[in-house]
Amino acid sequence: MLKYALKLGFRNLIKNKINSVIYIFSLASGITILLLIAIFVNNELSVDDFHSNSSMIYKISYDKSSATPGPLSGLLKTNFPEIKNATHIETHQISTFSSVLTYNNQSFEFESYYSVDPSFFDVFDFQVLEGNIKKALISPFSIIVTESEARRLFKNENPIGKNLKLKAYQDFDFTVNAIVKDIPQNSSIKFNGLITESSVRRIGFKYPDNWGYIVYESYIQ
Repeated sequence: MLKYALKLGFRNLIKNKINSVIYIFSLASGITILLLIAIFVNNELSVDDFHSNSSMIYKISYDKSSATPGPLSGLLKTNFPEIKNATHIETHQISTFSSVLTYNNQSFEFESYYSVDPSFFDVFDFQVLEGNIKKALISPFSIIVTESEARRLFKNENPIGKNLKLKAYQDFDFTVNAIVKDIPQNSSIKFNGLITESSVRRIGFKYPDNWGYIVYESYIQ
């Protein structure tokens, strides 16, 4: 019975070639669109779920903006006991004062590098592959890079302890103190490198402590 049905169906396909092509194309297009929608929805629903405390992490925003001043996260943690941790990541200012990193007299484009406070890895579970992350987050002129960025800058060398020169209005030497696993695609926070907030202060910028500079994204747990 099944064999007969398949033969009949095949004959009908051959007999009505144009309609068959239209029907098959429409069916394939519908299935493709459905799969793409399913992939998109799954990706959206899984954003940041690799963090162990993802259900308790909240991003501070008001109206349509999530830009906040540096002192806000510390103030919230100090004044609200229900907040276990608070942190922020600078997403605007660093790229405005430099565009070049150098190593061994080679220049590299400086892109997606941000400054973070010492609590950043207490809130977010970005996987540390090498180095002391606690030291890396507090030491002045300390830098953290992803594994892909480490390969781009240092090829097959071990980056830990190596110095990178940040060329700005004057040159600043940064030491690589940690390497993190490449950022997952479903992360709302993406970076190639991080520098410490103490570095920003040592360079001479005051915006980490200034309520007038809204160059951070702040998070509470």
